[in-house]
Amino acid sequence: MVNLVGMANMLDQNGLMQQVGVKMLDNALEIQEETNNSMIKMMEQSVQPNLGSNFDVSV
Repeated sequence: MVNLVGMANMLDQNGLMQQVGVKMLDNALEIQEETNNSMIKMMEQSVQPNLGSNFDVSV
């Protein structure tokens, strides 16, 4: 005979583990997106760091 209580507990644990895994993946993706945005900003500044900071005007 099948132990229904044991199966229900196992399914609950599997569901919880899946929810925790999804949340951890979501957090990792958010951190990676922030890191990527920071790296893009640094790369943009390193290409021409003085662009627009100095200009000469003659009349």
